[in-house]
Amino acid sequence: LNTTENSFHVETNIGSVSYIGASPINYEKYNYYILSTTVSDSWRLDCTALIVVEVVDVNEAPYHLSSKYYFKLYEEVRDSRTYENFAVDAQNMNSIPMTVLTNDVDTVSILSYAISGGPFEISSCGDCEPGQISVKAGVLDFESDTSYQLNVIVTDQGSLSSATATVDIEVLNSNEQPQVENLAGSKPHVEENSDTLTTVDGGIMDYKDPDEDVCTWSIPQHTVVQHESTALNPCGVEQKPCTVWDRDLFQISAAAGELSLNTIPDSGLDFEISSSFVTVVQITDPSGLYSRATVEIDIIDVNEPPYFDAGISDILYVVEESVVGTTVGLPLSSLAHDPEGQQLEFMFDCQSNETTCQSKIKGDNIWSNFYIDNGVFIYPDENVTAFSININTGQIQVDATDASTLAGVQEYKIVVKIADPDGVACRSIDSPCAPDAIGNKYITIRTVENNEE
Repeated sequence: LNTTENSFHVETNIGSVSYIGASPINYEKYNYYILSTTVSDSWRLDCTALIVVEVVDVNEAPYHLSSKYYFKLYEEVRDSRTYENFAVDAQNMNSIPMTVLTNDVDTVSILSYAISGGPFEISSCGDCEPGQISVKAGVLDFESDTSYQLNVIVTDQGSLSSATATVDIEVLNSNEQPQVENLAGSKPHVEENSDTLTTVDGGIMDYKDPDEDVCTWSIPQHTVVQHESTALNPCGVEQKPCTVWDRDLFQISAAAGELSLNTIPDSGLDFEISSSFVTVVQITDPSGLYSRATVEIDIIDVNEPPYFDAGISDILYVVEESVVGTTVGLPLSSLAHDPEGQQLEFMFDCQSNETTCQSKIKGDNIWSNFYIDNGVFIYPDENVTAFSININTGQIQVDATDASTLAGVQEYKIVVKIADPDGVACRSIDSPCAPDAIGNKYITIRTVENNEE
């Protein structure tokens, strides 16, 4: 309410009232004016009255209290926060709200903010100030962008907008943890039966540190690594347990990040038992920040030689003068095994340049050497047929066409060789062809008389 008359003028002749004040009429300052007006005639008779001038409110645009703002904040937000809306102060504490201050003379106006120029937004949290700027965690990257210039415009519900306020954001560097990257090369793998210190093929690890620190590789100080079920090596199904591997199974070079075998378990690395296994690697920067990754290493199947079990030590018996085709013992296929489960071939392997195959005459302790060529037992002074072996089953049978052959000889010591389809072989007389297998053995056939038990 204003009762001053200095801002209004009345036309003398027609009585019209007009505003002549130095500043615009402002509803928010005065919404009524009361004027005292006198009218007189030529006889100098007059009359005085009060005129009330009502000011009608008009929507006015909001405005910024400052056209320029400056904030600085670290690229990583504070721990446990999903966003940051406070800039850092001189003590590097997040204490300064990143707020663009605005006003609207229309006190009932509802204001909205538009921001552009970077990955920032106007905060919507319940305790945020109007016009407070925020940024989501993980968005800022000092190594990519060290500053942003934002433009902020505020608009009221009547679509009237302010001028643009400029907000300069300085991004400060934070020490960030290094990250394990994809392996540098093919998928890590190592052949089964490998020894300690064997390098894992494709096992050179790689990392990225945003601050370009020189980082160090290690295997975390946990006691065991639980083998994870994977598509390649499913475990926990069909009564196959998920193996627990000791952390000492692997070592990794601190600088190069190269994996190698360290302590081999008692069971060895056996593809037929497990076709892959896992370990955990850790990359650490000089300040102690680190990240970890689980790495699966494939075990590559190697064609291993077949082998004989303990049953090969048993003596086989056959009645003297047995006819051709008489079986001697059980098929050797029950005593021979292939790690890959392949079909084996069986053959006598008495060679001319060896003295390993022998026979002994009844009542004589002198052994006679022979070798076998195309099924014929060749002695220094004679050739005979005695036994043959089925190539597929290892079944030994009598092949002597002369009945006296088996009647005169009491015992035979014969070398048998087994071979897989790739030609990987094992001879019974050689050293054991696999761990816990039997070697250095003959196939021993002893003849008995008809009346012997």
